[in-house]
Amino acid sequence: MASLVPLVVALVVLFGKPELLATEGRWEAAILLACVSMADLFGGYAFNIALSRRIFDIGGAGTGS
Repeated sequence: MASLVPLVVALVVLFGKPELLATEGRWEAAILLACVSMADLFGGYAFNIALSRRIFDIGGAGTGS
């Protein structure tokens, strides 16, 4: 939820109200915010799915020799 709110705000401003982005710096900030939020959202979901499927063997049995 923490990465979904900034993503929605950035996308609404980018596509719904582009007049709010009057300068080049604001466009750059909005695009960067959208990209970082998408990466954070995707990474969080991927990490949760990986942990729920136990792909990562955290503290598992080691190989005995």
